[in-house]
Amino acid sequence: MDGGSGFEDGQMELDNVDGFTAFVLKTAYLETLSEGEHTFKVDFKNNSDTMTIVIKAAQPAEPVEYHITDGDSEHVIGSEENVVVETDAPADKITGLEIDGEEVDPQYYTVTEEDGKTIITIDSEYLDTLGKGEHKITVVAEDGKAETTVTSVEASYTIIKGANSTWVKGTEEGLLIASDAPFKLFDKVKVDGEAVAAENYSAQSGSTEITFKPEYLDSLAVGEHTVEIVSTNGSASTKLTVEEPEPVEYHITDGANQTWMQGSDEEVVLGTDAPADMITGLEIDGEAVDPEFYTVTEEDGKTVITIDPNYLETLGEGDHQITVQVEDGKAETILKIVAPEVTPTPDEPDTGDRSNLKLTLMMMLVSALGYVFVSRRKED
Repeated sequence: MDGGSGFEDGQMELDNVDGFTAFVLKTAYLETLSEGEHTFKVDFKNNSDTMTIVIKAAQPAEPVEYHITDGDSEHVIGSEENVVVETDAPADKITGLEIDGEEVDPQYYTVTEEDGKTIITIDSEYLDTLGKGEHKITVVAEDGKAETTVTSVEASYTIIKGANSTWVKGTEEGLLIASDAPFKLFDKVKVDGEAVAAENYSAQSGSTEITFKPEYLDSLAVGEHTVEIVSTNGSASTKLTVEEPEPVEYHITDGANQTWMQGSDEEVVLGTDAPADMITGLEIDGEAVDPEFYTVTEEDGKTVITIDPNYLETLGEGDHQITVQVEDGKAETILKIVAPEVTPTPDEPDTGDRSNLKLTLMMMLVSALGYVFVSRRKED
């Protein structure tokens, strides 16, 4: 071989093919040959015949640059839709598929030929395992390859029930909010970015329906909150507004708009239709009254509020607004406080006698002056 050196172990072996001696040169050995022609001479022990073999070593042909001619460029994580790409590489020459440089098990893709086109179908569940982002797909053929990219993205889901709901505290029924995400992909619920404990809601299919328990909603602060239904491949969110209930308008059923006189030892007694066990306080002119100055009782099914006159004495003359504070509302009325009447003293009776006396004295004075005037005229 090329000057007479023999083969080393592992470079060549003999074989019998249909009764003929075959010389098999190992590929690993051939790869070591430089580019060009190489002469091999075979000597036979039993005769003087020789056989000369010329092998031409050449660089491998440039790989064929195949193309992805059509197909999907995006995969929605969690979607049941497989990714399908089309290539101009012959179907019978395709030897494998790689994604991000890793060989894909053939169970996760198929190669078919349709109308003269080569179709590669990649399983969606396998793509889900790759996570979000761009992934490089390489179709490997015997003599080349074709490449493309597929971007895996999260799904964009929508709230289909209960969007922008308002919850009034004290409501007895739960609140339903639903996403169009498949229920099998449901992961969790967040309110204001924090995961909600599972005992505070129930979840069921159709598509993904979340029913919040009223006890949990009552615990939320008054105002606007963000609700997010999270699936494994995306989420849907909406706003939730929590409000206090409208106050109940209770009434003063007895003793409304009464008048109390300063100095009186009479209590002010009011009846109201507010339940006695729901009354939380009493205010007069916006100031809370100390409970030592009033009582709340229930008499014959009616609520009665009694206000101590000692407290009333601290109020000035005029109108005063009384407010009965109730857990879910209030009742109001006006109390008018007046000064006691002034009684005239006995030595100065308030009669017409004093005016008559003045008139009599004036008449007597006029008469006296007239008498003096007449007397002086006679003397003259």
